[in-house]
Amino acid sequence: MATFAAAYLIVWLAVVLYVVWMASCQRALARSIESLRSQLEGPQGE
Repeated sequence: MATFAAAYLIVWLAVVLYVVWMASCQRALARSIESLRSQLEGPQGE
């Protein structure tokens, strides 16, 4: 029974870490895309 609880806890932690990692990656990706867009629109805006 203890091994089942340990496995459940490990899987739950892995899922949480995966979700947090995906969220941080998406945030960094959105930030880099936004900076690229502002750089591209800079000269054309004038």
